[in-house]
Amino acid sequence: MNITSFAVTESASGLSSLGINLKGLAFQIIAFAIVLWILNKYAIRRILAILDQRKEELQKGLDEAAQATKTLEQATSKADKILAEARTEADEILAGAHGEASQLLKTIEDKANLRAENIITEARNQLSRDVEKARTELVSETSKLVVKVASVFIGDKLTSEKDMMEIEKQIKDAAK
Repeated sequence: MNITSFAVTESASGLSSLGINLKGLAFQIIAFAIVLWILNKYAIRRILAILDQRKEELQKGLDEAAQATKTLEQATSKADKILAEARTEADEILAGAHGEASQLLKTIEDKANLRAENIITEARNQLSRDVEKARTELVSETSKLVVKVASVFIGDKLTSEKDMMEIEKQIKDAAK
């Protein structure tokens, strides 16, 4: 026997010894190939197409999410910029308002000082008029008193003690 026939005999008896039928194995391989071809033609291509479609949808979703993130960052940046401008403008408005308030306060203080000076001047003028009026009245009263005292002295010769008493009496009468 040659080696080739021995190997075939040995392999045939070896597969048979394992319980494998060579014809059944060939039939199963052919059936598997047919099922694989049918699945490939009708099912696997559709499954792969669905998987590709899902992959594209996922990628599209990821792209949209990235775009949304970018848009959000831009909007946040723009909002921060607008907010900073608003703060600056508010600070400027406040500074202007403080300046206007200071100017208004200074104007009011100046007017109040001027009014106070006018009131003081008017009070001094009124006091001067009142003092002058009091002096005039004092002179008038003094003149009347002198006339009265003189008439008493002329009409009656008095001593110096009596003169003093009469002067005090006339002063008391004039004070009433």
